[in-house]
Parts: sequence; C-alpha cells; structure tokens
Amino acid sequence: MELENWKFLALLLGPTITIISVMVIAIWRMSSWKTSIAIRLYFLEEATKEFREDIKKLFTGVNPAPIAGKSPVQLTEYGKKISRTVNAEQWAAQEASKIVEDAKGREEFEIYDLCIEYVSKSSLRKVLNLQR
Repeated sequence: MELENWKFLALLLGPTITIISVMVIAIWRMSSWKTSIAIRLYFLEEATKEFREDIKKLFTGVNPAPIAGKSPVQLTEYGKKISRTVNAEQWAAQEASKIVEDAKGREEFEIYDLCIEYVSKSSLRKVLNLQR
C-alpha cells in the first residue's frame, strides 16, 4: 500500500478506535453503576422490611383503645378498667358541680365540648401548678 493510503486508513481508524474505546468504557462504567444502584436498592429494601417488622412489634404489645370509636363517646372494657383504677367516677362527680350552671340550656354536643374544654383547662392548671 502506498503511504497516502496508510495515512487515510490511520485518519479513519483513529477516531473510530477512540469512539469504540469510549463506548466500551462507558458501557463498563454503566454496568458497575447499575450494580451499585442494585446493591443500594437491596439494602434499602432490607432496611424497610426491618422497619416494618419493628413497627409491627411495637403495635403487637400495645393496649387496646380506651374509647370506642362511635358517638356518643363510650369507654371500652379497657377504658372502664382505667376509669376504675384512677377512680374517675368520683373525680367526675366532684368536678361536675363546678360546671353545672354553665351547662344549663345547652345542647348535648355543647355540653360535651364544655366538658372537654373544662378538663383541658383543669389539666393545664395542674401542670402549671406542678411546675412552680
């Protein structure tokens, strides 16, 4: 072959070899990147499973709700047990006399709101007195 042909062939093959080399390297890097992502996803899935199991364990030992989810508000058996333990009926009898006047002439839902507000304020006063 003549020197001119070799120069032409070198000019043609040089960029082609470079492009092929860059593509091979890019494919190799992408496959290692894909592997890295797959490994991280695997560990994320495992951590999520562990987190779910921990949450299930937390809720397995939790006591039932003390209040039934219906209207009017009612205590469940567990709530009644708590009520007896803290002697809530006696406390309610003592505190009711303090709000009877405010409750007169109100609708049932208004009396309920009044009681909730009273207990909230009463609890807040107790907390503030304990901090002094």
